[in-house]
Amino acid sequence: MAWKNAMNPKLRSNGLEAISIKDVSPEITRFNLIGIVIHKLPVKRFLKRDDLQTGGKRQSQAVLGFTLRDSLNDYINGSLWGTCTNVNSIASGFSIGDCVMVIGAKAKEKVAGSYESTFLAQTTSGYHLILSDVSGSITHFDFPDKSFTACLKSALVRPADKHLPLCGIIQREQRQPRGFTKDKKWMSECFTFFAAVADIGTPKTVILNRSRRLSGPQPNESKQDPECSTTVSYSESSEDVAELLQRCELTLFDETCVEFPMVLWNEDWIHIAISTFIPHVTTLSVVDCPVRFDNYRRGVVAVPNSRTLIIVAPECAEANRLSQYAKHLASRMGKGFECDISQVTKTGEYKFTQPIPLPFKSAPTEIYRVPLNSIHTIATIRDLKAGKVVGGYGITFALFTKMDLDHENMRSLVTLHCNSCQRRMTPCDPPADYDVPAPGKPAVTTASILHAMCTTNACPFSCQRFPWTDELHVQLDYGTMVNISDHTGTYRRTLLANEAMKNLVGIEVKDFITLSCEERARIKWQICLHRFKIYFWTEQTSFNNPTPLITIIACEKPNAFEVTNSLKGEAAERY
Repeated sequence: MAWKNAMNPKLRSNGLEAISIKDVSPEITRFNLIGIVIHKLPVKRFLKRDDLQTGGKRQSQAVLGFTLRDSLNDYINGSLWGTCTNVNSIASGFSIGDCVMVIGAKAKEKVAGSYESTFLAQTTSGYHLILSDVSGSITHFDFPDKSFTACLKSALVRPADKHLPLCGIIQREQRQPRGFTKDKKWMSECFTFFAAVADIGTPKTVILNRSRRLSGPQPNESKQDPECSTTVSYSESSEDVAELLQRCELTLFDETCVEFPMVLWNEDWIHIAISTFIPHVTTLSVVDCPVRFDNYRRGVVAVPNSRTLIIVAPECAEANRLSQYAKHLASRMGKGFECDISQVTKTGEYKFTQPIPLPFKSAPTEIYRVPLNSIHTIATIRDLKAGKVVGGYGITFALFTKMDLDHENMRSLVTLHCNSCQRRMTPCDPPADYDVPAPGKPAVTTASILHAMCTTNACPFSCQRFPWTDELHVQLDYGTMVNISDHTGTYRRTLLANEAMKNLVGIEVKDFITLSCEERARIKWQICLHRFKIYFWTEQTSFNNPTPLITIIACEKPNAFEVTNSLKGEAAERY
């Protein structure tokens, strides 16, 4: 639905009809547009010389970039050119999220290397709007259908399946080479992601020294003036100026990462953040945001630029689920997820302030803190395999049909993480002198033979061998892949996580690895082929993840009444 179709009477201003973005064409001399401002850049100032024959007087010019949206699928960039006074006056009259009418606009095709393609966001339209402060303007417009404008503000500009989890962004950025490009710009890659707001920092004023472009006539180089059809020649030089900017840091998170900093430099977004963002409630869809590694933080940081689009409270299932997760996390944990930097300095050891999340045999630690009596969704294995269970918590009555506790290779039964960088450690052979007796050296046991090594280059424990039982350097947890089955089928991608397996087996993991194969087999057959009431957590089924990992957070013996009721409910749904 577009603006032209949303209203019966035709809107006219200055004798020009308001058209839709999809109808924009360079063949129309001038026209009006009505839409929601989803992106707005700070006013960019530059100096322009007049013709040298008239004295070459400098004139202060400015340009304002913005992005307008009038339907779910159509949005377009625009730029307003003119004097600093006029452009600043128009820019102060609207902000991001306002409904405006663009008056007296012209359209031109996108040109590679132009101001529009370099500094403005990617859009669905093949054209760009050009306005002059003399013949055009941008004013507020009171659109009667408020539900339609609210829908446009929260609608995604990039499909949900194109958004990456924060853990994936951190891992990809960790693997990227670091340094500067040939044009002396720090290397960074753009990502699209969902995130919830955890904290909003205090805005700070920063003075930066920048080069401002100076334009003047020059017969050797030509550029197309945006407001006329003639070609005007300019020469370019620059001068250093001090610029006063605002800086505000947000802390974001999602289900895979507890701390992800994002630094805002756009004053409009800073004002929106401090006035409307609510910690643990507000969710964002951030599109085409540069993410780079920060050596000072020892982690990655997102820094939106002029091409980054941000949608507040996006309306989609993934964002709604993230919002519920954030609210639940706030109510159960308070601010326990925040990184305590003081603990890092007290230990005197180097630790990463932003641990790297792990997608394999790992799940958010917050899922183990949910009260079991608050989980009421009951599902069968058929429901899980068919994707009928929405991502989150649930209960199933099932048997463990595969649990390789008696496997000779203990590596498949536990997870090993480095206490410094939180990354996975690789099992390795023990040192050559591990069995050589020495004064004060502990006796060789089955557990002392098992060693692991951290392979993270930046970690201070990198390439050092540590026993699995070394709690100072190695974090040893249960982590066993199992199969669960009921009368409807078998689910094979199931993780019996640390707390659940500890309660099920009845012993600590450091004692479990010392057991013989026969002792572990005895424990296995005490558990297998017995029905349990299994509490689980799972991700949302998607095209890229048709069989999500199910994490078992608790197991207990069910009573006959619960099992009978679950079977009756399943039979009633089928028949």
